[in-house]
Amino acid sequence: MVCEVAGDCADNCGDGTRQLGLVRDADNKLIAVLKNGQFSFNGPAEDLLPYCNKQVDVDGLMIGDPEEFETQFYMVQLIRESGSEKWNKANKWTKKWAARNPEAKGKGHGLDEIPGSKNRLLQLGILAWVKKPILNMRKKTNDRV
Repeated sequence: MVCEVAGDCADNCGDGTRQLGLVRDADNKLIAVLKNGQFSFNGPAEDLLPYCNKQVDVDGLMIGDPEEFETQFYMVQLIRESGSEKWNKANKWTKKWAARNPEAKGKGHGLDEIPGSKNRLLQLGILAWVKKPILNMRKKTNDRV
């Protein structure tokens, strides 16, 4: 992103030390990619880095209605080099992080596993919301969540 905005371009797109984005062919817009396809809110750099300075096809979700919000961002779920038949899941972050941090053992905690939080999450409707089916965001609807 810094490369496109300020012209400060690092070798190999910063080797994972910089926030990466996509430049859309249709209008040459820089698209902020703020999340990969994993359930956790992990950054996309691990998944985008192998495609540094390459033409790619992506499949995911654009968050933010352009008619209502000036700022939008993208959540990439699948990626492939343009012309390739094979799609790759954007889910590398957790395994790459674990390889860099072998001393961090255990599975971690979900929000509902923190002592005393499960009842509060149920009261707020957060836990119930997570267990409902997720809307198909690829279809444009007039529904509001």
